[in-house]
Amino acid sequence: MIYKKQHYRILMLSLFIFWISFGSISPARAQKESERPPVSYTLQVPDTVMAGEQFLVSIVFDIAESWYIYAPTGNNTAQGMVETKISFELPEGITTVRKIKWPKPYPKGSYEVYKGKGIKISQPLVTSTKLKPGLYEIKAKIRYQKCNEDMCLSPIKEKFNIKVHIK
Repeated sequence: MIYKKQHYRILMLSLFIFWISFGSISPARAQKESERPPVSYTLQVPDTVMAGEQFLVSIVFDIAESWYIYAPTGNNTAQGMVETKISFELPEGITTVRKIKWPKPYPKGSYEVYKGKGIKISQPLVTSTKLKPGLYEIKAKIRYQKCNEDMCLSPIKEKFNIKVHIK
C-alpha cells in the first residue's frame, strides 16, 4: 500500500513538471501577463497654452487584446452595462469649445465597445484672452468597465488633476 501511494505521488509530480515545462503558458510568461493591466490610459495635455488659445485635453486608452470597454452610446447603458464616462471641472477662464470628441466604437453583438491601442478621447477647451499667466488646474473624473469574453471587472472610477500652464 505504501509503495502505491509513493508511486502515485511521483506520477502526479511528473505530470505537474511536464505541464509546467510544456504547457501553453510558462509560469514566467503568465506572471508577466498578469502584471500588465488589461486597460490603461495616459493623458495628453500641452505644456503651455497662450491666453485666448484653443487646446485639447486627451485621454488615450490602451486596451489589451481580448479586452474592451463600453462606448458611451446610451445603448450599452440600456442593456445594463457601464459606459465609459469622462467629465471635467474647469477653472474660471477656461471653457469647453464643444462636446467631448469620442472615436467611433466597434460593434460587439448588441453592444458598442472600444478595443485596441490608441483609443483617443479629446475635450476641446479654450482659454479666455483675459486669463492671467500662471498654473491652472483642471479636475477630471473618469469611469469605465473592462470586460472580456468571460467576465466584466468592477467599474473603475478615478479622479485626477491636470495642470495647465497659461502664458
